[in-house]
Amino acid sequence: MAEDKRSRHWYKTVLDAIPDLILVKGNRSKLLWANKSFLDYYGMTEQELEDIVDSPHSDPDDTVQYVKDDHRVFITGSVLDIPSEPITNANGSIGYFHTIKAPIFDETGNVGGTVGVSRRVADAEVVATSSRDRQQRKLQLSELRTFVHDIPLAVAMFDVKLRFLSYSQAWRELFEYEGSALDGEFYDHAFEPCLALSEPMNAAIGGQHTQRCEAMALRTFTGTELIVDVAVRPWSMPSGEVGGVITLVHDVTEETRAKRELQRLNEELLQFNYRVSHDLLAPLKTVRGFIDLCDDELRDGNLESVHDYHEIMRQNVIRLGALVEDVLNLARADVRDLERTDIELGALVTEIFQKYQADIEKAAIQVSHECDGVTLHSERVRVLQVIENLVSNAIKYHHPERRERRVSVSARAGKDGGAVLVIRDNGIGFDASQASAIFEIFKRATSKYPGSGLGLYIVKKHLDRLGGSARVVSSRDDTVFEIVIPSVARPQKEPLP
Repeated sequence: MAEDKRSRHWYKTVLDAIPDLILVKGNRSKLLWANKSFLDYYGMTEQELEDIVDSPHSDPDDTVQYVKDDHRVFITGSVLDIPSEPITNANGSIGYFHTIKAPIFDETGNVGGTVGVSRRVADAEVVATSSRDRQQRKLQLSELRTFVHDIPLAVAMFDVKLRFLSYSQAWRELFEYEGSALDGEFYDHAFEPCLALSEPMNAAIGGQHTQRCEAMALRTFTGTELIVDVAVRPWSMPSGEVGGVITLVHDVTEETRAKRELQRLNEELLQFNYRVSHDLLAPLKTVRGFIDLCDDELRDGNLESVHDYHEIMRQNVIRLGALVEDVLNLARADVRDLERTDIELGALVTEIFQKYQADIEKAAIQVSHECDGVTLHSERVRVLQVIENLVSNAIKYHHPERRERRVSVSARAGKDGGAVLVIRDNGIGFDASQASAIFEIFKRATSKYPGSGLGLYIVKKHLDRLGGSARVVSSRDDTVFEIVIPSVARPQKEPLP
């Protein structure tokens, strides 16, 4: 053990005695160790140098070249001989050095780091050529940085290790990033959790071709959920080697949502057309069939059978009329804007009870409401349809074996002038597993009673237009729906002259 410790100190002493600059780097070009000659040239201590990519006084454009060369050694696992490269010392003076970078392999045979040895170049012609190459490289990088910075799109420029070299203001705005400057920062340190781009960016660097990613999920620093398309294009150094990538992020949230909504509506329309056409034709075919039977019975003088057939036809016509009414109500639900007015909910619920008075008396249902004094500024037609559909369902699906049958509506003031309504009945109820599905088109909670399966779907359509919501609080013993309807802002009155 003592031998090992002495050997480690001995090797360090030997390396510090070498006048060449010796530097060890790890993954992502981060500095791990340097000999005394390098530390003196940079004017930094080992602690100051550790875990940074380059010193603060180094030219960022030169750092891009260093990182590119390190990346090449990591990828190829072979030695890289650089005849002349610029290195800036602590005083800001630029020296040109002949550098050899070699891979350091770990115990698994993978490249775990690099070691570079740099010796000052004495040949003036080599230095002059290297200086001209440097100026050309700096000019190209400056033009690219300026282009990226000024472009009115969400775009950023990265080196091969995915460090930010430049970015637009639109990039910060899209990600809702309010932090410090990003230059030199690694993408995945902060941005990868927002938008997973490290893989396609590395693929673009390795494959040297554009990567396109569509409909990716982006979560901004403030939590906003977006959908974006991304294009990742490699950019090249004057030597023709890939220097990194330029990444363009395009917000397609609204377009994607509109496309998905259109697709959903088309599928819904196909389903609607099929079901409605079938449900419209079925009672018509039944009526037509019984008309033929009535003709036969009338010829035979059998009036009793005609009376029975007449009742069957009447029920089918009632069913057909209810379906047509539901279809018309569904069409009204899709109207964009209806007249807005102040709604006194107590009077509205009383109006609904009066409309269904005959059905209420026939089923011996006790109806009541606690809505007086609660007002709402909204689209009356929609609010009426929402409450009416739920109340009519409660009446229709009463429990035939219960001696006391109840339907009640209560209302209370909600947030910002809105209202919360609770519609309660002790009818037949439905299985709790259907609670989320009953608001879908043609979904019915029971097949014991006739219906189109459009009633609660129409409720949802109206509430979507109003910015409201509906939820099932209970589906057994008492069936309870809670409806939240926000208030619409009243128009400002024109000031008197």
